[in-house]
Amino acid sequence: MKSTTSAIKWTAFIGCMQFLLACATLDERFANQEDIQHPAMQVFLAYKEVAQANDDFNDEVKAFFSEVGQKRIEQTMGWHRLVFSASHRALSNGDCEQISIDSQSVNHVLISCKGPYTFKSAFGLKSEETMHLRVDVRKIKGEWHIDTSGLTHTMQGGESVPRSIGRKYQ
Repeated sequence: MKSTTSAIKWTAFIGCMQFLLACATLDERFANQEDIQHPAMQVFLAYKEVAQANDDFNDEVKAFFSEVGQKRIEQTMGWHRLVFSASHRALSNGDCEQISIDSQSVNHVLISCKGPYTFKSAFGLKSEETMHLRVDVRKIKGEWHIDTSGLTHTMQGGESVPRSIGRKYQ
């Protein structure tokens, strides 16, 4: 009888510890924890780390794009290039406090990232804003790649009309 009670206590203790460990390993940025496991999300998270470590939209950052995407980046200039570089700008000047998959199909995932953003004006001024970044991640030849993106962020701490760069999403 005593060994049965002891076994039940140990089983309950182990169950509680497993529950606590599961709670401790949850990534609070994700409302749906299953989103983390998607291969497109893994590519986005790796891209996020590289973008935050590189101030410039350089070859290391461009390596996350497909060959076709890299060619399109090299051929575009000015405002048209922002559909590719908006994600880098957002991730190098901001952070994702909420990350989710907005939509997905077999070869396409739309990732949403919301969080703080530091707006840097052409005059050298900075302001703390909030952002909403959307990034298309596409599966090409069996591999997931970053594609076009769009960034919307507040201006003047939300007192002004939000600013959007890159691709426009509905």
